[in-house]
Amino acid sequence: LLVRMCGDDEDGWFLSGIKAFKHRVLYGNTCNDFLVRYQTANLSPCNLPNWRLREAISREYPHVIHDTLTHVADFPLSDEHTFVSPLSDTDPYFAGDPKEPHIRRMLDALAPIGWRRVSARFVRSVPAASGGGMRRKLPGLLGDAGVN
Repeated sequence: LLVRMCGDDEDGWFLSGIKAFKHRVLYGNTCNDFLVRYQTANLSPCNLPNWRLREAISREYPHVIHDTLTHVADFPLSDEHTFVSPLSDTDPYFAGDPKEPHIRRMLDALAPIGWRRVSARFVRSVPAASGGGMRRKLPGLLGDAGVN
């Protein structure tokens, strides 16, 4: 279904529909997401460079470690703030996967449209709002499951 949605044909104008949106945002979690890989969520063949070393970019959103702020076609950005082609990675996460042709087709069709990309890092606990180096349990399903 996702591969079919990467184009326009008599069954639907999916790609044209996506392009019609003024704002397109992808959110990807760099770690601890067991349902959707970061690379899939952000239409990238690799993880965000140096994601383990990045600090929060906002006190209001302590999980957000990177935001392109504008629509970009090529992702991820290099540390020098120049673009790196999504397909230039020498060893993408899907190399050798039987679905590789489908994944490449999705990347080729969707990445060039341009997306604002937000990268988050959810660890098992987050800084407490009061500061002081205190941490509180991660809210939601993981916290309720005792992952913390």
